[in-house]
Amino acid sequence: MRPAPAKSAAQPRGATARTVCHGLLDCHGLPSFSPIQAGGVGNSQRDARDRRLARHADGGHGDARLRVDLARLEVDEQPGPLKPVVSRISELEREIAHALHAHPDGPLFCSLFRDPRSVVCAASLLAEIGDSRLRYPTAEALAADGGMSAVAVESGKRKHAAFRWACDHRLRNALATLANTSRHHNAWAHDLYADARARGHDHQRAIRTVGRAWSRVIWRIWQDAQPYDPTRHRALQRKLSLQG
Repeated sequence: MRPAPAKSAAQPRGATARTVCHGLLDCHGLPSFSPIQAGGVGNSQRDARDRRLARHADGGHGDARLRVDLARLEVDEQPGPLKPVVSRISELEREIAHALHAHPDGPLFCSLFRDPRSVVCAASLLAEIGDSRLRYPTAEALAADGGMSAVAVESGKRKHAAFRWACDHRLRNALATLANTSRHHNAWAHDLYADARARGHDHQRAIRTVGRAWSRVIWRIWQDAQPYDPTRHRALQRKLSLQG
């Protein structure tokens, strides 16, 4: 019989997450941070931070977003080695904001967000959609390229809708971000999301439902070259009138 492996000493809570983040920082060529000294951060704050780091380490974020989040999570605790990184990130965000506001279509996409500082997602939408109105002749073409609409799969006499894998992934991420944030403050988007969940859809599918609806709004203001005006959004005004 093979001897049972010796049990290793239990690692403190959050040690695995910190180890993973050390590796991620090294992989991206960023300076690593030293372990947090006792008394620097409370246990509850450290545990919450470690859980957030573990979620980021699990995936689902692009490299740039990963660098931003890791740097911001650690800069308050270890400002020395990461301060230049965060400073550079802020500089890039200012450059993005300047380029977005200088573009003729910049105000169109900025108008979709409640916070005027939300420039990164607005810039992503502008960069992926572009300024050629011939690229997307219909709103459905925009929704399809952004991965917000399903694709029909046929086999013999059977036909069903399936997840659209072939799409512009950066555009899909931007539309999903808009859909997810708007459902918290926009009554129309909130009801679309709630109705989808009530029909048994999971979170991601419900977000795509909201994103497909936003695609139609984006296509309309993009074609008309007019910023988004909630007072002219008939579906939203109907929801608000019912609530009032």
